[in-house]
Amino acid sequence: MQMMMQLQAQQLQEAQQAQAAQLEQKLQLQQAQAAQQAQAQAQLEHARVSEAERFVHFGSSRSFLTQPADLLYGGLYGEGAGAWHEAFLHAMTLLESNAVDATRQAQAALTRCLGLAKSADAPRDALVTTLRGLGCVFVTMGRQQRAEVVYAKALTEAQALAAESVAYSKAISAESADSAAPLTVLGCWRDLAVVRRLAGEHVEAEKCWAGAMQALLAAQAAARRAEAAVGRRPQHGVTAEEEAARVEMRLGLAEALREQVRVRVRVRVRVRVS
Repeated sequence: MQMMMQLQAQQLQEAQQAQAAQLEQKLQLQQAQAAQQAQAQAQLEHARVSEAERFVHFGSSRSFLTQPADLLYGGLYGEGAGAWHEAFLHAMTLLESNAVDATRQAQAALTRCLGLAKSADAPRDALVTTLRGLGCVFVTMGRQQRAEVVYAKALTEAQALAAESVAYSKAISAESADSAAPLTVLGCWRDLAVVRRLAGEHVEAEKCWAGAMQALLAAQAAARRAEAAVGRRPQHGVTAEEEAARVEMRLGLAEALREQVRVRVRVRVRVRVS
């Protein structure tokens, strides 16, 4: 009898231990599920924040680009004439319209401007202006890779124009044949820097901002030479516009360097977690 009671007590104890183990296992499973849910929720929140950051990043980058209308009205051709000018003005009218496909229509119109940019009555940098306009339109359409290609082409053309200007000025023994040429190069470097910033290519963006700074210095030197060529006393120091441009270049360069550091930090964190 006593052995039977001991056996029953042992069985009861084992059953209680098994039940406790099941409860412990169930609790651990619940805790694991809760942790997974918390991690999934955190990932979802992180994705939402990242998406919001990308949206703000795109909006801010898009606003920093030189707008096509500014290329026309803010440049040398607001009162111009000729086939290219009329076509470019038409493209700007389309872009600023309320039509559903205004951006696509403007892209088609700017594409037609590419051929007219080589006409005899077109300005020297009409091709560069048209390419920069197209680049901005492509960014608006979300075609960043295509925009980067177009902006890079605009920069190449602008640099060629600047080189021609320097060669011509040397040939005629003038101080400067075209003091605006470095400004065109500056604008192209700046736009390309913004597009590469938008694509997350911060190393390349750094190079572009450095190029923009060099173009700014060249533009300032060209302006001083132009003043001297017409008998004006060269201005000492920098103007407010030049200082604003210089600050913008430095801020862009600093941001590119900061983003490179942030990318390296993210990589290190991922390596530690994995």
